[in-house]
Amino acid sequence: MPVMNAVEYQTLAEVEDQHWWCLAQREIFELLLNTYVKSPYSEYILDVGCGTGGHLRWLRKCRPQAQLCGLDISATAAAHAARRQPDATILTGSIEEPPTSLPPQLSLILCCDVLYSVADQTTALKGLQMLCQRLMPGGLLLLHEPAMPWLSSRHDRRTGGCRRYSRLQLAKLLQALDLQTLFLSYRMCMLLPLLLLQRLPSIISHSSTDNTRSRSALHLPPQLLNRLLLTVTRLELSLLRIGVRPPWGSSLIAVGRKAC
Repeated sequence: MPVMNAVEYQTLAEVEDQHWWCLAQREIFELLLNTYVKSPYSEYILDVGCGTGGHLRWLRKCRPQAQLCGLDISATAAAHAARRQPDATILTGSIEEPPTSLPPQLSLILCCDVLYSVADQTTALKGLQMLCQRLMPGGLLLLHEPAMPWLSSRHDRRTGGCRRYSRLQLAKLLQALDLQTLFLSYRMCMLLPLLLLQRLPSIISHSSTDNTRSRSALHLPPQLLNRLLLTVTRLELSLLRIGVRPPWGSSLIAVGRKAC
């Protein structure tokens, strides 16, 4: 399973509380949690691929009573997460072989852009199945993954990305996990043309790009551009809120529920 280098983790830790992408992601997560999570006071939440702890910090704000646990394959990322959210339990390990020390009863698993980084989908599915077995009856899996395989670019390679998913693939994945699909949608539809224009050169030169020298998109854009991009994603979020589902987008988001 590829791991981002230390420079990328340091950059992520510096920008993720301000970057429009991270903020937009958490806003749709919050909408889904408010919609589908009914008991905010007895939660044990696992953030798989917790990275440098940004989602854990956000979870602490919106779920102050929850017990938080983060899991990441990178010791560098785990160290960042432990510093940024010291009241969370941070473990180092892979989704392919989840640690046995994880909590036995989980009310929510957040798995954000993790499967995308695992080359072997079979082992990724097996590991996610093991994690979902720890969900209590009625527990939720909130899954976010990059979409549209043809969008693979320099940023994906720089951040260890191996696979993008189609909507059908994610639907089959939830079925294989024996979870009821409560929500499944593309997102980032409105910004897809801009993203395609930005990444087209590295998409075309996929096989010849030097991964070690290419720059990812983790840097913080200028303030006005950052605000504009966040505003566009909030417009799309308002459409999702009233039931509009985009026909395409650069990301997919899903909520699956374990049977009671």
